[in-house]
Amino acid sequence: MNLSKETIIAILAGLALGTLAAFGAWKISQKKEVSLPVIQQEASLPPKTTFILTLTQPENDALLDKPEASISGKTQSKAQIIINGPLDDQVLKASGDGSFTAKVNLDEGQNEIVITALNSDGSEKSETRTVTYTKEEF
Repeated sequence: MNLSKETIIAILAGLALGTLAAFGAWKISQKKEVSLPVIQQEASLPPKTTFILTLTQPENDALLDKPEASISGKTQSKAQIIINGPLDDQVLKASGDGSFTAKVNLDEGQNEIVITALNSDGSEKSETRTVTYTKEEF
């Protein structure tokens, strides 16, 4: 069998390239797994807002000459408002900006009105106002 010089060079080059490829594949399979550093980010929660109930009307100990009192105030957006008046109770929802208004019927004399706001997580705030209705002119 008589092989030419070019054939022998091609065989040797093929063997060298095959050996190099096999060595590269073996080296890659032996490579240790590289672990990237873990970056931990704390979950940031929105700042907790304080649940408030602020009444703008009526003033405590107000003296009124009409048999109804205007109730108004501000609380958390969409909070449920419960108004316990001397003659009736009302349930309403605060507006998107948290404001609310209502009218409460009064007995002649001293009347206690309890306004309670309930937010979606079950928290509640209450305010009490005492007003006096009189038919006498002042």
